[in-house]
Amino acid sequence: MSKNKNSKKAFSMMELSVTIVVSAVVVMALIKANSLFSKVEEVGNKWVSQKIEVKQPPSGCQGGDIVDSETVPGKIIHIFNTSGILDCNAAFDVEYLIVGGGGGTRSNGGGGGGAGGFLTGTTSITAGSHEVVVGDGGLAYSSLPYYPYTPSSGKDSSFFGLIAKGGGCGGSNEADNNTPRPKGCNGGSGGGMGKGGGTRTAWIATGTAGQGYNGGRNGTDPYNNFKYSSGGGGGAGGAGGNGNGLKGGKGGDGLLSTITGVSKWYAVGGPGSCSNPENLTYYAGATASGGAAWDQDGQPNTGNGAGAWGKNGGSGIVVIRYDAPPSS
Repeated sequence: MSKNKNSKKAFSMMELSVTIVVSAVVVMALIKANSLFSKVEEVGNKWVSQKIEVKQPPSGCQGGDIVDSETVPGKIIHIFNTSGILDCNAAFDVEYLIVGGGGGTRSNGGGGGGAGGFLTGTTSITAGSHEVVVGDGGLAYSSLPYYPYTPSSGKDSSFFGLIAKGGGCGGSNEADNNTPRPKGCNGGSGGGMGKGGGTRTAWIATGTAGQGYNGGRNGTDPYNNFKYSSGGGGGAGGAGGNGNGLKGGKGGDGLLSTITGVSKWYAVGGPGSCSNPENLTYYAGATASGGAAWDQDGQPNTGNGAGAWGKNGGSGIVVIRYDAPPSS
């Protein structure tokens, strides 16, 4: 009898072990299914089953610098200052801001840099990993000889098939073998025309429709034809100003956005300059709100065009915002 009793006890312990192992497997499977499952636990001298609900983390995305819903009530914001990946565990309707890199310039009378293209709106994205590209600003060229070398335009920024074009480079300040080369570069917004080589309307650098405006023309001093001034770079909110010989053209206006929770100017064109060396600050083009001055680089992560005196364009930015999911 003692032997049979011990055997029955051993059998019960083995049966319990199998039950626990099987339960653990079932529990893991049901956790993944985000459903109710049975938990077996000892209550007194009995093993009982209880129903427990396992919740998955709330839906959302990862990537970039994240601003949570406590900072901007009801919103989750992903700010990409450099290229990266937005990884989402669900589909979302999102707001976006995409700005290309601003155009670079050359020294001694070159045109202002065009702003990077500016795109904002709403779209629906799918669950999964989405590439985010943030365009670099265009590079300056400020070394001798001034020609035939040119600065570079800004690079494109993109997200989910949406592409904001890089801003156009500012135009040349000199002529190459008596061939005028003042035309700025086309881009998100066009670069300003350089001071040299006449004022042909055909050389105005154009912006991209829906993203930015044209660069400004150069000009000559009506009292002294040997004083040339360059045009301002175009911006997302307006064309670059024309030079008039006495002063360079004003940088094109940008646009304000509050998508990050802070009101900020983006995609501002760079101002033009003048070849008059007596007072460069006075003769330089006016600076648009939030933009670079004639002797400054475009600010990082704004897409602003460079000031006309051999400066670099500002890098672009991508911002994604969506409604914060209900807390678990």
